[in-house]
Amino acid sequence: MFRFVLAVHICHFLSLTIATQNARIDFWVYEEQPINSLVGTIEPLAPNSSIEKIEVGGVRLVQYKVFNLDLSSKELRNAIVIDREAIEFSFYELLILSEDGNTLTVVVNIMDLNDNAPQVGIETRLQFTISEDESPGFLIGLPPASDPDSGTNGLSRESFSLTGDVETFGLVVAATSQGKYSVSLKLEEDIDREMRDSYELVLHVRDGDTGAETSDFTSVQLDISLVVSDVNDNAPIFDNSDYYVELKMPVDAGEVLVEVNALDVDSGDNGRVTYLMESTSEEIVNSFFVHSETGLVELIQAKTANTNFSNTITIAAKDSGNPSQKSQCRVHVLFYSYNAHSPLIAVDGSIANFTDFVAVPDDTDVGHVVCSVSCSDDDVTAGGGVSLFVIDADKSEDYPFSADKVSSNLFDVVLDMSVDARIHSRYSMKFICFDNGNPIKSTVKEVTFWVTTEDGNVAQFSKEVYDASVPEVDVGSFVVQLDATVLGNDAKILYRIESGNENSWFLLNEETGLITTREQLDRELLSEVTLNVSSLNVHGNAEMNNGSYALVKIHLFDVNDNPPYFTNLPNTVSVPEDQDAGLILFTAHAIDPDEGFNGSIRFALRTEDQLAQSTFSIDSESGHVKLVGNLDRESRGSFNLTVSAIDLGEQLQLGSESFLFIVVEDVNDNAPRMYPSSYFAVVASKAQSGSEVVRVFAVDDDETGDSQIIYTIVAGNELSVFELDANTGILLLKSNEDLVNGGSFEIIVEARDEGGGGLVSSNVATVKVFVSDSNGSQNKHFEFSQPRYVFYLYENTLYHHIADVRLKNHPDVPENVEYSILEGDSENRFAIDNKTGQFGLANQVRLNYESPNAYFNLTVGAQMSDVLVTVSVEVFVMDKNDHAPKWPGSTVEVRVSELLETDGLVAKLQAVDLDSKSTVFYEISDDPHHLFYVLHDELRTLDVLTDYVGQSLTLSLSAYDNGIPSYSSTDSGLNSKLSFSVELVRTVPDSHSSSNSIPFGVFPNGDLYLADSVLDENLRRDIYEFQVVARDHGYPEKRSSLKLIVCVEDLNDNAPVFQKGRIEFDVSPFALKGTVIGQVSAVDKDKGRNCQVFYVPVLSTQTNLFQVESQSGEISVSFDLANFCVRNQEFVVTAVDLGSPSLNSSVIVAIRVNRTSNDHEAKFSEKVYFVEMNENNAENQQVLYLALQNGQFASESGLEAVFRIADSGVNSNFTEDFFQLHESTGVITTKSAINRESDFQIIRFQVIVETVDNGITIFADYADVVIRILDENDNQPQWTEETINSSVLLFLNP
Repeated sequence: MFRFVLAVHICHFLSLTIATQNARIDFWVYEEQPINSLVGTIEPLAPNSSIEKIEVGGVRLVQYKVFNLDLSSKELRNAIVIDREAIEFSFYELLILSEDGNTLTVVVNIMDLNDNAPQVGIETRLQFTISEDESPGFLIGLPPASDPDSGTNGLSRESFSLTGDVETFGLVVAATSQGKYSVSLKLEEDIDREMRDSYELVLHVRDGDTGAETSDFTSVQLDISLVVSDVNDNAPIFDNSDYYVELKMPVDAGEVLVEVNALDVDSGDNGRVTYLMESTSEEIVNSFFVHSETGLVELIQAKTANTNFSNTITIAAKDSGNPSQKSQCRVHVLFYSYNAHSPLIAVDGSIANFTDFVAVPDDTDVGHVVCSVSCSDDDVTAGGGVSLFVIDADKSEDYPFSADKVSSNLFDVVLDMSVDARIHSRYSMKFICFDNGNPIKSTVKEVTFWVTTEDGNVAQFSKEVYDASVPEVDVGSFVVQLDATVLGNDAKILYRIESGNENSWFLLNEETGLITTREQLDRELLSEVTLNVSSLNVHGNAEMNNGSYALVKIHLFDVNDNPPYFTNLPNTVSVPEDQDAGLILFTAHAIDPDEGFNGSIRFALRTEDQLAQSTFSIDSESGHVKLVGNLDRESRGSFNLTVSAIDLGEQLQLGSESFLFIVVEDVNDNAPRMYPSSYFAVVASKAQSGSEVVRVFAVDDDETGDSQIIYTIVAGNELSVFELDANTGILLLKSNEDLVNGGSFEIIVEARDEGGGGLVSSNVATVKVFVSDSNGSQNKHFEFSQPRYVFYLYENTLYHHIADVRLKNHPDVPENVEYSILEGDSENRFAIDNKTGQFGLANQVRLNYESPNAYFNLTVGAQMSDVLVTVSVEVFVMDKNDHAPKWPGSTVEVRVSELLETDGLVAKLQAVDLDSKSTVFYEISDDPHHLFYVLHDELRTLDVLTDYVGQSLTLSLSAYDNGIPSYSSTDSGLNSKLSFSVELVRTVPDSHSSSNSIPFGVFPNGDLYLADSVLDENLRRDIYEFQVVARDHGYPEKRSSLKLIVCVEDLNDNAPVFQKGRIEFDVSPFALKGTVIGQVSAVDKDKGRNCQVFYVPVLSTQTNLFQVESQSGEISVSFDLANFCVRNQEFVVTAVDLGSPSLNSSVIVAIRVNRTSNDHEAKFSEKVYFVEMNENNAENQQVLYLALQNGQFASESGLEAVFRIADSGVNSNFTEDFFQLHESTGVITTKSAINRESDFQIIRFQVIVETVDNGITIFADYADVVIRILDENDNQPQWTEETINSSVLLFLNP
């Protein structure tokens, strides 16, 4: 209160001084002051005069609702609590009339308090999606920020700050109007979804003096989540580049050859892989088929030829991105009918490598057979006949060996003379074997004879040079196997790399001779490596001087492991806006160190900017960036092009991207425009020379046009009364001699720029100057009918006549009044009749709320000889529902875990409506299984998804707004009555699936739901792909659709389950070994390896008479039981799945001897019984009959079927209050009525039928029962409130 009183009195004191001179008093008071607080004391104008009356707009002040005036004390006090933000202006102006006829103006200025917090939209958390290929500088608009308070209590640029991932995103703030700011996030650096797929930021907004530590302030914060969306920047990669298959003919059609598999690390459609056969030969196309989804390669034409042949199939893996990427593999298929194998050569019966070694001691007797060489052929029937020959025989006199032919396929090698290792330690003999097949095949083998001594033996390599060709493989890959031989009992060989491994690329196992890669190989650094290796015989712990040496030549062939890289990008290029099409602006250069196709480069421009696509192109081979369209700097001043370089790798294509920034240079192609084009000025007849009369303005759209404009008087100044400053446009009085006689002048001004060519303005400005003998004072009786005009106009509507903007009727108003729009309409959207003041839109002009100009502040003038009266005309453009919601894309893929619980979030739906205050709703229909629903903009689950593991569910959504008329995502809104249907686009079924039904529906309010809470296993799908179609009822019919794919991924969360905990089998005491007496079976609801079950028995010494097959679960007899005294036995069988972690369950197996097998077991005819019934049902109404297999179970030999409810079941909500199960008949009936709204919508439970033998349960079967309660129209609508108050704002309609 002290601050308030002090401020009033200080301002009162200051204003009294002003009042004595200007007949005006100003008071300053803070808002929100209590009622009856002192504003100030009003003194009369003249001494001893009294206040005759006080009026505000003609109303006595004592009756005015804002202030009260005590006429005796002359104290002015507030009658209400004033909120500065709630009043139109920040001051009140009062008019006081004293009895001496003088007037006093009292202005009460309302000062601001910081009583409002900043506002940033209506949400506290926002989520945006940004593509990973967006360039730095990309802006994401946030809700505008505002604060009704003013001055330091309001907002400034310093009021905004950002925390979180500020290295990647920055903040851009711009003032738009008083107290309002536009806020955007700016991408500061490149992002990569494969490196990071989301960012979290917090926007902080505070008002008050941000520089003062103790100032009063309020603040808000907005949490921002940014999800990085994928672009298709990765191609699929096959597990193997080559697959090999051998098939022996005849082969029937339908044979599955192999399953190829490729993985794409991208997400959604970009990572969805399909397979196609790229071989185009007629033989391949007619013989093989590739399943597009699974990659299975199938033979579709039987092969029965009598000759061997092979086929190579080229298969591509293609992703679903746009544009798509692909890779290739080859499948080599060998068909053989006979002579498919080459003959084999053996030394002493052993088939070894290409070279065999035979030790010959140097004391071997002459004539001794040192070895036998034979040959054979696996093609026994057609190619079994073989012939063996010696080739390249050494016929020198000192060659000590000869080959004696024993038969057509057998030779004995005989020592013909003595040998001495000190003279010659190595000899060889080469053999060749032919078969009798068609075509004839042969095999060559070299036999090496090592002469050994008692002193030690040489570790001799089998080759002097080893050749190996390897790709640029990863660490640990095979290169070559060295083999050295030592002839002796105590020999041990050690291998070493002596030289050539300076890069340490290779690793040699010193004991085995295996050479593998130690480091990543790089062909671009070195394409061939030669290693010098040694073998050393170690006898005991001592090295013997008996080593040998060999060379290993390793050729590295190229793999596509280097992406191209740019040598001159990023870069900036400037081009004038008048440049003709066809000019080469830039040439991109890139280098790929790989060779061949892997190093060949193709260029492309990647942009979604349609203007850039039509303006620029790039030659894919040369990299020339060419101008192909027209430029206009005033429409677009720059382009940021993404240039990609992609190699032509056969297996995998690699690429890189960079940026080319193109700046459009300005040329002088726009003439200045005079605006306003009409001016009015009054000059006193006694005005001094050099006085400023008026200033004219012109604008130029060129870059520096406004600062280079020259103004010139072209007419109306023949008497040289005025002069014009050519640079500023200020019209000055040059001489007052011709002003004595009064009158008026009409000056015509034009402008030209100083750019190339000096363009002259397309219009002129008219300046009307009137001479007045009263120092330019205007008649204050002239005023418009309203102090200001405010109009609210709907967008996209023609308004020829909005209202009359004209002077108030007054006797002094002349007839020659001319009305004109002086300012605020540079694009001539509005028009006013210069005689009548009829105000409206210009011809055929429609305003657009979504454009940047949704508010106009015009100045309208009324001119009468030397008088000009002006008024403000404000036009607010009102939004109409003229935009349909738009989806960000046609397909959205979402992957969810099967562990997602009921009401779990699947996806955020993001259709955008440009109209203000529009709420977007979503719909899906004709979906019978009710898996999902939509809550606001969230796709959620109605039930758990465990029955859909490994499947893809495709839903289509339509988006519509709540406008009048309502618009759907593609409808014009004129025919807004909608109906919906679901169409099956594609389904990849589970291996047990037999149904093509669509398990989804759409409620009328747009909720997407799963039609059933429990589904039979036969209804499962690997992929559901639905198209929800929204159709209007207009003519012709229009429709909109959206596809949605829902994938349920499997986790190993189901253990194998036996149907019962104990199983009994009968066996004869005379059963023979191998007799199958029964089978155990456990079912695992998971998919893939998670559902593969193995059976492990726990057998004792007494139960080892039986065995369990691990995969089939068959139980058989291990020995002839007649040899044993067999009694009834029990053991445990455990079912184990192959998931990680592995899950298991067990069953007790009872073997009964000398008991007749029971052939009568009651089993349900269905695994899931599904039934629908209406609510408000009658009592004892039959709901369901649980049918058994092969009809009603027949009781015989003391056997009977008994039905009952299971003790527990998955999601069981059975209650005996409503249903009962008759145990002998299997009929389920109602016990009382069910109310769907208060009791249940879906009832789910498990039932059991037991086979009973003389009171003992010997078999049990299980089934699920699902009862859906259907709705009846048994509830009336009810108001949520008894009384509803509503305010209506009446706008001017067209």
